[in-house]
Amino acid sequence: MRTIKMNRNILAAIALLLVVGSCSYEFPEPPEETVGQLESADISKTVFVGGTLLSGVHNGALTTEFAQYSLPQVFLNHFEGNSSANWQNFSPAVESANGFNIYENTLLSETVGQYDLFYPTADTTDFKRTTTEGEAFAYNNAGGEILNFSFPKAQLLDLTETNTSNPFIASFNVGNTSVVQAAVAQDPTFFVLNLGYEDVLAYAMKGAEGAASLTDASNYNPGDMPSVALFESKFNEVVDAFLQANPNTKGAVFNLPDLLKLPYFIELRFDLTPYVKGTPKLNRIRSEASQYNQSLDNYYRQNPNIPFEDRRPYLDFAADREFNWGILVIDEDLPEAYYSNGQPIPKVRHLKREERVFYPAESFLRTTKGHLPGNALSEEEYLKEEDIELITNRIAAYNQVIANKVAQSNGRLALIDTHAYYEKLYEGLNLLLNRKPNGVDIEGVNFFPGISKFGIFSADGLNLNPRGNALMTSILIETLETTFGGDLKNVDPNAYKGTPIRAATSGN
Repeated sequence: MRTIKMNRNILAAIALLLVVGSCSYEFPEPPEETVGQLESADISKTVFVGGTLLSGVHNGALTTEFAQYSLPQVFLNHFEGNSSANWQNFSPAVESANGFNIYENTLLSETVGQYDLFYPTADTTDFKRTTTEGEAFAYNNAGGEILNFSFPKAQLLDLTETNTSNPFIASFNVGNTSVVQAAVAQDPTFFVLNLGYEDVLAYAMKGAEGAASLTDASNYNPGDMPSVALFESKFNEVVDAFLQANPNTKGAVFNLPDLLKLPYFIELRFDLTPYVKGTPKLNRIRSEASQYNQSLDNYYRQNPNIPFEDRRPYLDFAADREFNWGILVIDEDLPEAYYSNGQPIPKVRHLKREERVFYPAESFLRTTKGHLPGNALSEEEYLKEEDIELITNRIAAYNQVIANKVAQSNGRLALIDTHAYYEKLYEGLNLLLNRKPNGVDIEGVNFFPGISKFGIFSADGLNLNPRGNALMTSILIETLETTFGGDLKNVDPNAYKGTPIRAATSGN
């Protein structure tokens, strides 16, 4: 029986070989992985126009590695079907490991590199930030063919005007044209715009010291914020340039999130206590505060008719006020007051709970600034309550302009509602109670809107790291599907890395 069974198996195998050979059977090709397509829009040639957020800046600098993981780079490579092993460059690019820090260098010839985060000791979870040695700035593909027309610190008027003073745009050399005109000249099938974001951010980062409502484009200086009317005019000009160039071209526009919730503006609380409590300098702080208060007292005794509501607040570093010592700031809006010799008393007060001091202040609060009347933070280093209100209202006004344009586009524009998505990310945030935001969970992994192991921001507290850019790319893709129909393959944010934080070493 065993022999018969074996013979039958041999015969069956021979028969199968004869059938395959006689029919010249061809095995089916394995199915090609597809990234999908939209039903009513063509993204085969997509251009991006924007500022720092889309330019590839990471940890404060443009570097060879991380510039490849900007949102446009992730999107464009994703839909080209490129893996990280054969990543293409579609953007203005630099050749530098540590890069050029756009926030620390004032000239393109300077060489401060990216920020570096590290734990100062092995037993702490609080990291510190330092800078690395970088290189002078230069694009290695200047004047070349690109699809991502996004440049560091490029405000709206830098993109629309031909005479921009933005050094990064000048360094790339788009030719005798504006950035927008250069992008339109690529004859794209689709475009993505991030406009207005850099204008509000630049104004906020300068402590609201620029023009709050610029009305004349010819008078523009970096840090000025366009009026709502000027923003609307220039925003419509950009969108119309694309839509009118090709009747089949469609696009997507980002609106503005609440920028004042970025780590740069909320990483440090108003409280000076952690920087001075238990240090020898506390006695000096209290002594100089007492002298300052005494000078105010003398002035008001000599001028008793000044109403109490028109008088300056006193400085208070009393022992029973610990954990309520606001950082000292200059406020030029404070009432005048004078020493007995007629010299003005410095206009100094404590930072209020709802006001914002900027993240870079951490590097000197422990040492040289923010605790004495003579070293109070300047008005360019914090935001007052009225500044915050103005910025918040301007974001809302710009977003309304953007929403109106989308609504009037006859279905040619999609709105990428980052404002709503960031509000979701920041649920749970309470600055008064020092509560951090919840972030969102994706496949069991938390995406935290801050600087941390699971954070989506890089070390500058302003720009996203690779996983943050991948997260926002997925939001863009979902928006395109919702608006234009179709089935697009999404990116996996969990496949991208976050911001590195070095372990403590003897060299820290």
